[in-house]
Amino acid sequence: MNRNHSLLLLFFIVVSLCCYSQVEPFVSKATLERIFLEGRNDSLIINFRIKNRSTPHEWFYIDPMRIRLISSEHEVIKPSFGALSGSVGKWFMPNKRNQAIYYDLTADNIPLKGNYSAEFTAIPAYRKASESVAIYSLLLPGWGRYKLDTREKYPVIYSIVAGLLWTSALGTQILAYDNYEKYKQANSSEEAYSYFDKSVTYARASHGLYGAALAFNIYDFITVLRKGSKNRKQNELEGYK
Repeated sequence: MNRNHSLLLLFFIVVSLCCYSQVEPFVSKATLERIFLEGRNDSLIINFRIKNRSTPHEWFYIDPMRIRLISSEHEVIKPSFGALSGSVGKWFMPNKRNQAIYYDLTADNIPLKGNYSAEFTAIPAYRKASESVAIYSLLLPGWGRYKLDTREKYPVIYSIVAGLLWTSALGTQILAYDNYEKYKQANSSEEAYSYFDKSVTYARASHGLYGAALAFNIYDFITVLRKGSKNRKQNELEGYK
């Protein structure tokens, strides 16, 4: 492996690591702010806002089974699922606007009296990426796979394999060209034949490696495209917009 070959491989690996380091991590926490309740007719409205500064594009879910109301007399009320509506039992993104949960008190035969406070949590949701991330695989093999599923183990290996294939193809092409130049400047027929044979061998190896690298890139692109299409359909079934 010559110097140019080594530098190209090192550059490819550095670019791969830099790209992955820019992707936001999956694990995050959200905070509930501006929680206040108001009574209206026979309903109790829980107003709130979710803030998530670490990963602002994360989706979250309000589980209706985890909502509790505490009265001023310290009475704990667990609303039934059918009595709740609004921003509950759905996936949505934070930081957009205020959310509201509507609790129909008549559905649970609970009179509206005194003051109430609410307790509930925002659960991070894992929204899988769609086929649109396949474009990243064209830019850098393995990157689209990482975007597709941030829990993918060692996606950088795909970038390293692609880098090895492309740099090996380029390196053998350079060797083929160098031997061909030596063949043209050879002082004897024996030396000329030797350089020419090496040039042909390296050229064939280069063509094979280019083909393998291109096939590997296409395979990675199609894999991400197909998985992304399945994710999009799954997202629609699970209620993502």
